[in-house]
Amino acid sequence: MELAPACVTRLGGRNGVAVAIDVLGLDEEPPFCKGAVDSTGQASISFSSTYPTTRPPYIGALTKALASKEDEDSEIQFVAFNLDGAYPIGEPHDELGMASLSLKQLMRRERDHELGPLPIIGSNAERVGTITCAVRAVAALRAAGLATPASVAAPSPEAISSAPPGTKPYVFQAGPLGLTLVDAAGAVVIAQVDIGSQAHSLQVPQGGRIVSLNGELIDASVKRSKLVEMIKALPRPVALGIQSQPFAQELLQLMGMGFDRAKAQAALQSCGGNVQDAAELLLSQST
Repeated sequence: MELAPACVTRLGGRNGVAVAIDVLGLDEEPPFCKGAVDSTGQASISFSSTYPTTRPPYIGALTKALASKEDEDSEIQFVAFNLDGAYPIGEPHDELGMASLSLKQLMRRERDHELGPLPIIGSNAERVGTITCAVRAVAALRAAGLATPASVAAPSPEAISSAPPGTKPYVFQAGPLGLTLVDAAGAVVIAQVDIGSQAHSLQVPQGGRIVSLNGELIDASVKRSKLVEMIKALPRPVALGIQSQPFAQELLQLMGMGFDRAKAQAALQSCGGNVQDAAELLLSQST
């Protein structure tokens, strides 16, 4: 821990601090740790604890926290106090400030909080110091089945309903989508849906066009690489508006042969979806 100079003066010469670690209110009395503070505001405080994610009351508290619309409801809080007596005898007295970390934010980012600083914020919203810690939770929450659609709020109905006509929204949670995308004329097309992936469980149509993100239309000039960047930049869940295409898989075959998308689509319609007949028709048109 490192305290700002103005905060060090609030220690009253007792040269010590205490930190309470509150994990979703699971502990009736949150554990306290104390440490000596040197003249520069530095303090060394050690704490390590493991919480089982699959046993009551932990599973219930975690499920409720991750289902909440408010990030604050899933916070781990580190509350700093000065002492009422000299360190190490003194007990926690006045609150100096609090650092916090949201489990929902970790799940959206799909990564743990590795060892690093968190700001300690005082009662007047001023920064009074930092506390260095690590929180590892993502893998355990996934294993407990808590990173599910039921535990994350979906995009608003307004965003989904604004998708173009003929488009179905597919809502993806944190983790890989399971899609292989390719560029086509004026569109980004789903070339493959990975077995066992999110896209597979959602029954995303292979060959469909991605035409919107969270209800916002994607410009026809956007290429696959740019679209991938756009999707990665959005918090989860994210709604992909996907427009199914007639003879979608047959169209991908013809495009793989080097035929123009629009011409291949027209040829397939003329040939009732028969790839060989459509290819022969396209070749005859090019000579």
